[in-house]
Amino acid sequence: MPLSFPFEWDDEVDEVVVTVELGGVAPTDVTTEVTSAFLKVTGKQRVLAIDLLEDVDHKKARVLYQDGDLVFTLPKLSEERWKTLARNAKDESTKARREASIAKKEEEEKERFEALKKERAEREKVAFDKQWDLDKKERREVEEAFEQEKKAVADEVSSFARDIPATSTSSSTSAHQEREGSRKKKVVFAGDEVEEKGEKEEGNESADVKKVEASAHIVEVEEEEEKTSEEGGVTNARASQPIFEVIDDDKEEEEKKRKERKGVIPTKVVPAPRRRVEVETAFTPKPVNVPARDKTEEEEKPSTEGGHKEKRKAMKGAEEGQSGVWLKEKGDKFFRNGDFAAAVNAYKAALEIDQRNPSLLSNRASAYFKLRRYPEVVDDAGVAIFELGGEGAEEKDKERVAKLYVKRGRAYFEMRMVEKAQEDFASAQRLSPSLPGLADDIHALQLFRSSSLFPKLKGEADALFQAGDYQQARDKYSQAMEVETGSFAAMSNRAATSLALYSKLDDASSARAKELLNSVVVDTSMALSLLSTPTDPTLPPRAVRVLSRRAAAYRALGKLKECVDDLRRAVELKPDDDSLKRDLGGVEFEYSSSLASSSSPPQDGGEVGEGEY
Repeated sequence: MPLSFPFEWDDEVDEVVVTVELGGVAPTDVTTEVTSAFLKVTGKQRVLAIDLLEDVDHKKARVLYQDGDLVFTLPKLSEERWKTLARNAKDESTKARREASIAKKEEEEKERFEALKKERAEREKVAFDKQWDLDKKERREVEEAFEQEKKAVADEVSSFARDIPATSTSSSTSAHQEREGSRKKKVVFAGDEVEEKGEKEEGNESADVKKVEASAHIVEVEEEEEKTSEEGGVTNARASQPIFEVIDDDKEEEEKKRKERKGVIPTKVVPAPRRRVEVETAFTPKPVNVPARDKTEEEEKPSTEGGHKEKRKAMKGAEEGQSGVWLKEKGDKFFRNGDFAAAVNAYKAALEIDQRNPSLLSNRASAYFKLRRYPEVVDDAGVAIFELGGEGAEEKDKERVAKLYVKRGRAYFEMRMVEKAQEDFASAQRLSPSLPGLADDIHALQLFRSSSLFPKLKGEADALFQAGDYQQARDKYSQAMEVETGSFAAMSNRAATSLALYSKLDDASSARAKELLNSVVVDTSMALSLLSTPTDPTLPPRAVRVLSRRAAAYRALGKLKECVDDLRRAVELKPDDDSLKRDLGGVEFEYSSSLASSSSPPQDGGEVGEGEY
């Protein structure tokens, strides 16, 4: 049967105040339930259930955590004084009243949930409508900007088309009229034939036709003539002639027929040349898949040097680096917005790219702490501390490492592993004594230890163990570990009481014996895990006693290999202990003998090989 929480109560005129002592149980490990007729507190194998004497207004009930206690304030429905707090829980009418109040509260909670669900749907609809309007506005702005840009480009093209004939013919109108018999010029593309035709002023249609092969992409055929002006200056005929000639359709048709009779295909008048635009392109070289005998040295170079593979690897590395930074930024944004689960996922994806990045590990530890996943906080903070050098970190990283120690210490404290929390806070204080918030954490830890039942329970357990009352001592150690789950001393001592109880049994092969031995293995393994970390598996000298106890349990369970391993580690930590060496020698001989007896007999006079140990 689970233990109950001690409590006190006080009857006021309009309310009842119930104070529940948690006794070292963290408020995060406690659940409460208040109905109109029932009060229940549950946590850490403890339950307090009270059937209230009269009905209360549970909707206005309040609960406050204060100095390690839960204080319930229950408003009365009437001002009548209560003679006692609880009714008889075994009475049938009390049970019916309790069940009815619980069912009524569940119905109220269901109605409240439906109302919240409806309200949330309405809020989402309003948000959707607003977002839809914003999207429409943004789309409209984009379309308007596109139309404006399109109109600007069209205006620019039109202006450019108007400017070409205007600039080329502005100064040559009168000169062109005076030179009606001058040569015509046309613009053609490369590869076309260019005609030059001379006509006499008298209208003689016979002329010499000369075909000229164009050599550039766009060729402008023109004849430069020098003209002496009245002032005696020289001008270029190019500036006095229009670039394009306005051709009469009838005249063009007649000219075409005349040339067809002579077997000459006339050239076409082409539009003005387009504006020159340079476009830079980039591409990845790829070796041509040709036979080896036809390959040149240049073609073979990428494949022989592995250029493409190296380039792809570099590009992939750059992409991963960019995506890692992007994922970290997304995780930071999720964390700031309070979406800690999404932040954990983002940091996890980033750590797949950079597995031991201290910043990512620290940030994920913070997100885990918000989610109350304290073992993960310990793991991530521990790896980050190891990567930064721990207490031997560089000067620029000391404050950063101190913050990681505080983060891990807070996680230990929430798991009631007070000894480990105290060690981490001490490490942080050595690295950065003035770290903000550290003094408050140390003060809170000291208050907890001063008000905790752990020292009293452990002291009683030690006294019982010395008196030889091993069963009572084991129970007291169990109670002490409920208050501080991470006490190395309590775990080690409970393993010692289990071994002592095992030694008193008459039947070493009974189920009780196996239960006690397995309990020793569990307690000692947990104690050893407190002395080492995944990043630093080395054990301190005080682990020798725990290793010896676990080795004894392994030997009694018939697990000789595990027993040998533990004794060897103990001897490494304490090489001057002769009793450990004797135990190790005896177990090694027993283990090798068991291997030899279980192996097959030698064939053809061969020798039996040595067994592993």
